[in-house]
Amino acid sequence: MDWAIRYGRRLNFLECYCGLLPFLSITFIFAPLILIFGIKIMDNEKNEKTADNNSYKRNDITAEPIIKFFRGRNFGFLGTVNKDGSPQVTPTWVDIVANEGDNEGIILVNTAKDRIKQKNVSRDPRVSISLVDEDNPYSMLTVKGVVIEQTTEGADEHIDKLARRYLNAERYPSHSPDKKRIILKIKPEKVFYLPPRYTEYLQKGQ
Repeated sequence: MDWAIRYGRRLNFLECYCGLLPFLSITFIFAPLILIFGIKIMDNEKNEKTADNNSYKRNDITAEPIIKFFRGRNFGFLGTVNKDGSPQVTPTWVDIVANEGDNEGIILVNTAKDRIKQKNVSRDPRVSISLVDEDNPYSMLTVKGVVIEQTTEGADEHIDKLARRYLNAERYPSHSPDKKRIILKIKPEKVFYLPPRYTEYLQKGQ
């Protein structure tokens, strides 16, 4: 009788173990994958949080850390889309209108009519523009947006204003009756700002 009881207990144990075997196998296989996937998600959330800390909404384009890029002699690298879909980038002078009614925080680029960038934005208004701080090249600003308006009104006066800032010249030296100036008005949609870095190393080289 004791032998039969012990034998029965062993059978129950084996039945239980065999029943759990598929579950244990799946656990051993997928547990490392779940752990890796979880770590990946945490890293992505951390990166997104870091990016969000340096990102500004459109109405923050006039915030002091950002608007200073448009007050100095920083060149903007304007990216447009060519007809064949390839990117086109042009270094250019930049300006900003901080308060213009509903157009608060509008970036201005002054160019000549029928230039490649002007033709591109007439067909596809999507643009990006990147600026590097002249005092610290490791501080930068990137803006994605769209050209909402093109105007020739006040374009000659505006390029003279930019010449005073960038060239210390009272008048833009390349005025020509054959070139019609035009202002591209860019509405920012997404802004990424990287604060100054490596200041201590830059000071060593001075």
